[in-house]
Amino acid sequence: MSDYSRFAVKPGDQVLSQLIIVPIFGTVTCFIGIVCTSVAKQTFPDHALLWQPYALLQAVQENGGSGARAAVFFASLAFLCSQLGINIACNAVSGGIDLASLFPKYINIRRGAFIVSLLCITATCLTPRQLLWRCQCAHGLLLAVPLSSSLSWEAMLPSWVP
Repeated sequence: MSDYSRFAVKPGDQVLSQLIIVPIFGTVTCFIGIVCTSVAKQTFPDHALLWQPYALLQAVQENGGSGARAAVFFASLAFLCSQLGINIACNAVSGGIDLASLFPKYINIRRGAFIVSLLCITATCLTPRQLLWRCQCAHGLLLAVPLSSSLSWEAMLPSWVP
């Protein structure tokens, strides 16, 4: 927050918005997750609790038709856009400030933010497996394991191609 709050006109200008918005969005996000999980439990009683959005999308795709595949595609596209937006918003300003401090003769904060944004997009596009894999802690070691044994790029491609 300090990267953005330093642009305030007065030092206390950001306090009120952060005191109101951060708890509201945190509560709303948790509420939406709880509601979606309880609805998914009623809709898909054969599955365990579907807390993970990707597991929910997989259950929708397995139990639905072509409309469900389209819905899963657009929901996955929304997840991709949100990941890009989060990475760019979180990393662009601070990375731009860092690059501007390293090379002040050539790079200003805006130019550095654009460079970091392009790097974020490139890194996300070059490593799509990070969207499908998660880290599990097993006996103190971090191991990368797939979300599901049936979830792979080869399994997802035929559902996207008509």
